[in-house]
Amino acid sequence: MIKPAGAPFIQTRSALEKLRETGSSVRDTGATGDGQTDDTNAIQEIIDYFARVGGEWYFPPGVFKTTTPLVWNCTKTQRVRGRGKRAVYPGRYDPAQPSALAVILPIHGGRAAIQFIGSRVGDGSIELRDIALATLEIGPCPVAALGWDSAEQFLRDFAFINCSIHGFTSAFDLFKTRGSNTQMGMFKAQRCTINRNRWIARTLDATQWNGFSFRDNEAGQNGYLPGDGGIAITAHNVTIAGNCLEGQRDPIRLFGSMNGVSVFDNYFEMNVGSAAIHLQNTRGPFDIGANSFIDCDPAQLDNLTLLSNCGHGRVLGSYWANGVTKMALPVLGNGVAGDNVLNTRTDSKTYGMLRMDGFDNGNVYTRAPRCSALARRRVTIAGRDLAPWNGQPMPVAYHSTADSAGLPIDVAISGVAGNWVVMSWLFNREPGIVKPGDPYVSLSVNGNGASGSRDYAAHDFDEYWHPGEWCLLTAAIKLGTAMTQLSINLYPFGINPTQGGRTRYLNPVVYVTDTPAAIIPYVDDYTARSVLTPPKTEGFQPGDIVMNGAVAAAGQAHYVKLAGSADRWAYA
Repeated sequence: MIKPAGAPFIQTRSALEKLRETGSSVRDTGATGDGQTDDTNAIQEIIDYFARVGGEWYFPPGVFKTTTPLVWNCTKTQRVRGRGKRAVYPGRYDPAQPSALAVILPIHGGRAAIQFIGSRVGDGSIELRDIALATLEIGPCPVAALGWDSAEQFLRDFAFINCSIHGFTSAFDLFKTRGSNTQMGMFKAQRCTINRNRWIARTLDATQWNGFSFRDNEAGQNGYLPGDGGIAITAHNVTIAGNCLEGQRDPIRLFGSMNGVSVFDNYFEMNVGSAAIHLQNTRGPFDIGANSFIDCDPAQLDNLTLLSNCGHGRVLGSYWANGVTKMALPVLGNGVAGDNVLNTRTDSKTYGMLRMDGFDNGNVYTRAPRCSALARRRVTIAGRDLAPWNGQPMPVAYHSTADSAGLPIDVAISGVAGNWVVMSWLFNREPGIVKPGDPYVSLSVNGNGASGSRDYAAHDFDEYWHPGEWCLLTAAIKLGTAMTQLSINLYPFGINPTQGGRTRYLNPVVYVTDTPAAIIPYVDDYTARSVLTPPKTEGFQPGDIVMNGAVAAAGQAHYVKLAGSADRWAYA
């Protein structure tokens, strides 16, 4: 090639390469955006091009019809812009109505309108801004608006900002069709409008997000019927904050052994289902902050916040403890209205009442509960320990799995149908057992399994409690019939324990109350640290003081241990 002296050398480039410098549009690859023409191939062409080179491109106003899923390779970083989002609660999408938006309209029954794939582990860094996706809600519709198949690779860093998604089974789906990878990383949706879908986001097939941020979205009025839901995911490092989540079923359900969950500043109104916020098997730490619950009818919504088999965390307000560990008690009000009450309609058959409490940070649990009946009894003294709530000597009993798996205890106590019967049991599993089983409690009404009876397992106990740490386990059941006796079986190391496990314990305190709001962990300091006669077991030290449970005269309220043999005590 001959060029004039001093003239620039001109090299032929593709149109897309030139447009990349000034901004490429799907119209550059032939998309019409008229809502009638099939724009699938034109959109796929620009997706494939920028998958090779990376960069920014956009959708101009129009309705871009697709008839097969768009496959989005995430090899290179991309930013894609549209022209704004649909209004909140706009009704069913009608492509014939004039609009200045850029709308992707999928007319097919594929797994997703857009499915992200990658070539290498770590591919990703995709941002979609001001893009609308909507279906006609009749005829063929993709399952999800945006989908990830974890079988492709571990992909990461996806942001959806000012987007709108309407008319899908789910707005965001993570799923797996094959292979061993189950994880994706760093999902973010912010300031989006997400309405008229059956679900907001799901993780299916045992998949999970490592990083899930859902902030400041208008995401109300999605699934309302049984079988629908809102956000139902397994994920680490979750932030759900500042969203409108009104008018839908089970708007937030987080499940799986995950860490780092924050849910705060969300608006809930007229929700239905099991709970507005449900954490299930969350290891913690988690933080359920200030959220607003408006017109949530307890006849339609069982719980505001439900915690099922969760580790350590915080809830600012009321919550239903269906298995919690080392948590502050729920903040409850007068039971009239508002977000500081528990649903009295809820029973223990559906949502058990179980909590495990420790004595760190000054917790004592010696405040007597409001109850109609209370039963307590001292242990048969086998040794000495220090009360974990005040450090004073207390007599304890011992149990060994070499003798039996469990501790059967029958308690004579009365209650009527609709009452709650509560058991608080203080125990301490001594070190020495490798991988011990989880503690297990069986509560049998009238000793024959009458209505209301149920069992509880303290799941993943060893993850939160170290050997030799005192645990106050509180379990409750709602009576379905009149009760005259509660039969309790306590299994410190599980129902099929390894032999050799030893436990120090006090007999459980049992009480009856008329409302779940009155259920609190309780240890009776007087019964725990008093004796009817001076102990004769080894282990008590000179100067130890225990209370006299059979006071006969003034000056006999306590016994003090004297130096010498185990039976040397004096009044104090």
